[in-house]
Amino acid sequence: MTETLASWPAVFTDSAGRVTGFWGLTISELSPAHRYESGGRVLYAWCAWDTLFLPGRLGQPARVTSTCPVTGELIELTVTPDGVTGTSHPEPVVSFLVPSGPFDSGVIESFCHFVHFFASRQAGEQWAASRPGTFLLTLGEAAELAARANQRMFPDVLGTR
Repeated sequence: MTETLASWPAVFTDSAGRVTGFWGLTISELSPAHRYESGGRVLYAWCAWDTLFLPGRLGQPARVTSTCPVTGELIELTVTPDGVTGTSHPEPVVSFLVPSGPFDSGVIESFCHFVHFFASRQAGEQWAASRPGTFLLTLGEAAELAARANQRMFPDVLGTR
């Protein structure tokens, strides 16, 4: 089992070898924090986009809270396996970065640190202006991308939504 886990990309373990994080979700609070409440548990996502695809993969709704890195405003979302059903802001955006390589153990630094929720397009544009390679998606576009990624990676399990 240890060899199998070691061969998978993006699996994090503690000093005792217990899994503490896998493919976008962890039991440890990260900075910046993308709080992910689901099934009576509080977990943390590695980036904003993770909070959009994980409810579909896990088959459970989630309450997501994250802080806009520019304004400091708390952004709250309700995300179900079928998509975003509620948001605290009328037009939040999500920063994104085209990955430069495969998602491996460095995914948090090479990708996730560039993927955040913003309270407004103006806040997102201000942040992205100093980060080459980043661009903005509306919340709807980011959620659609998450749904497409889920369908592509797990068509037999998730079916067609």
